[in-house]
Amino acid sequence: MAAVSSDRNGGAAGTKTTKGLFLICTLLSLIGSTSSLLDKEKLMENKAQLQKTKQQLERLKDMQRNSISSSFSDLMDDYINLMEPYTALLKQYEGELPEIVSLVEPLLQKTKVTLKKTKAFVNMENDDLGLQIEELEKKIKQIEMIINFLEEQQAEL
Repeated sequence: MAAVSSDRNGGAAGTKTTKGLFLICTLLSLIGSTSSLLDKEKLMENKAQLQKTKQQLERLKDMQRNSISSSFSDLMDDYINLMEPYTALLKQYEGELPEIVSLVEPLLQKTKVTLKKTKAFVNMENDDLGLQIEELEKKIKQIEMIINFLEEQQAEL
């Protein structure tokens, strides 16, 4: 009777172990397939994000190409430099036309200040555009790295 009892206990323990291993293997395969599906979803999301970011980058580059900021900045410098000769010319006529000089000289000074501010603003906007382009290029590289990683994981599965 003791021999039969130990056979039953041993047999039962072997069955429980097999069922447990089967359960663990099933769970692992489900986790692996779920992980694979999640990775495919992440891959598709990242590819869509990459397309959007590339389109945004192209729009910013087009804006920068079509921008007149570089030629505008040079033009502003030329106009600012013209203010000095005009002011000197006004000073020559100060004795003959004092009322006109007193009206025009402050106007020239304000114009010069406005031109400098406009030039600074355009340069700042152009710099900001350049920074946005750099940030998007970095973001594209990061997304491409993630996509490559996810594609390598998919290839391993």
